[in-house]
Amino acid sequence: IGNAGVLPTDSAGANTNGVSDLGASSAKWKDLYLGGGVHLGGTGTANKMDDYEEGTWTPTFVGSSSESGQNYANQDGDYTKIGNVVHCRFAITMSAGGTFSGYKMLSGMPFNIEAAPNTVHLGSLYFVNAGQHVISIGLQGYENDNKAYLWIKTAAGASREYPNTSFLSNTLQISGSFTYQTLS
Repeated sequence: IGNAGVLPTDSAGANTNGVSDLGASSAKWKDLYLGGGVHLGGTGTANKMDDYEEGTWTPTFVGSSSESGQNYANQDGDYTKIGNVVHCRFAITMSAGGTFSGYKMLSGMPFNIEAAPNTVHLGSLYFVNAGQHVISIGLQGYENDNKAYLWIKTAAGASREYPNTSFLSNTLQISGSFTYQTLS
C-alpha cells in the first residue's frame, strides 16, 4: 500500500503502469463504491467519468402560452445521464387533448437543454391517431428549459410546420427517444 493508495506492483514489489488487472473473468469484484470519479483510457479531465444517473420523468404536453383540459391514459418516461449528455425515452397516450395557446410542446424533461446551438433537433418519434394529416413528427429543443417544440411535416416536400389545434386528439399516442446536452 502506497501513501496515496493501493498501487499495482510486479512480483519484485516494483510499481507497474498499465499491466495489472483488478479481478479477472473468473474472479470478479462485486461492487465498486467511489467518492470521486473514474478515469477511463487516460488521466485527463476528458477521461474522467464522474456523473452517471438513471431515473424516470413524467412527459406532458403544454402550450407555449397556456393549456387546459388535457388528460392522459399513459405518461411514461425514463432517462440515462452521463456527464452532460441526457438520453430520454417516453410514451404518452392522451385520453383528452384539451386546448392549447401558442406552440405545442413536450415538457417535463429531467434536465434543461443547453443554450447552444440555437436550434437542437431531438431524436426519433412514433405517433398514432394524430388529429391532422401528418407524415412525420419531431422535436426542436427549447434552450435553457426542459421543453421541446413539436413540429410536423404534412407532405414529403413540405417545410417543417407546427401542429394545429386538432393535432393532439383524444386518442393520440406518441413515443420516442431523444438525446440532448444539458448545462450540468
